[in-house]
Amino acid sequence: MDYGARIEARVKLAANLNSLEEVWVMFHELAAHGAGAGRGLPGRVLEAAFGGVRHLLGAQIDLLPPLMVYAGLCTGLTTVTLLALCGGLWFDSLSANPLGVTVFPLFAIAWPCT
Repeated sequence: MDYGARIEARVKLAANLNSLEEVWVMFHELAAHGAGAGRGLPGRVLEAAFGGVRHLLGAQIDLLPPLMVYAGLCTGLTTVTLLALCGGLWFDSLSANPLGVTVFPLFAIAWPCT
């Protein structure tokens, strides 16, 4: 069954799944041999390598802004500040943004909720 998918889309999906399997096997072997860097890393690599939700919806869903709102509703100002600082710097270090640009918007999202 092809479920109405074009051949190009099926070929691309098969290639993504094959590369995903290769990455999973590689990091699973690292973790099995006791490599410290391999622990916890497979999930992050799989998340980055396979954008299934992004391709299905046609948009990328960021989890950091809802996490900031949740932290603002359930925790205090110190936790919100630390989460905005660490989350913003980590987000900027993994994207093309200049370092520190995301910290204030994340804090601005959660601050009114505290």
